[in-house]
Amino acid sequence: MRAMKIKIFCPRVFNPRRWAVLALPALLILLAGLPAPAFSCPGGGDFLKEHHLKVVSLKFFEGPETAPALGARSYREKFPQASTRYIFWELKIEAAGKRAAATPFAVETLWYDAAGNLIKQATEKFTLEKDHLRPWYSHAFGFPVPGQWKPGKYRVVLKIGGTEAASGDFEITGTP
Repeated sequence: MRAMKIKIFCPRVFNPRRWAVLALPALLILLAGLPAPAFSCPGGGDFLKEHHLKVVSLKFFEGPETAPALGARSYREKFPQASTRYIFWELKIEAAGKRAAATPFAVETLWYDAAGNLIKQATEKFTLEKDHLRPWYSHAFGFPVPGQWKPGKYRVVLKIGGTEAASGDFEITGTP
C-alpha cells in the first residue's frame, strides 16, 4: 500500500513572502485612517515657563502661500477681503538666556470666525534654537486666490504644550 501525501498548504498561495508583499499596502491603508500620535513637548506642562520664555508679541500679516521676508511684511489688524490670500501669525518670544541644546516644540493654532466657530485647527512643529534669545515663528491659513475670506472678525489662539501662549484678533473688511 502506498502512503498518501497530503499537502497542508500550497506554497504558491501561502508563501510568506507573498503575503508580506500583499499585507504591506493593506497595513498602510489601515494606518492612514488612524489619527497621528500626539506631538509632546519635552517635559510636558507649561513649555514657556520650563524654558524661561515669555511672549513678546503676536502680529498678523498677509501674503502668498510662502511668507514674505521679515522686512517685507506689513503687520495689520485689518485686511481687505478683495486682496487677502493667506493670513500669517507671527509669534515673537524672548528667552532669559541661551540653552544647552536646541529644543523641539509644537504650536497648536486654533482659528475662529466671528461667530466663535472653530474654522481651522493645525499643529506645526518648530525648534527653539539654543543660542537665539528673541526667536520668532510664523504660520498661515488662507486661500491661494484673494477674495475667499468672509468679512468679519477672526480670533487666533496659539497653544504650546497644551497651554495658551498667545491669542489675537484680526478683521477682514469688505472694502479695500
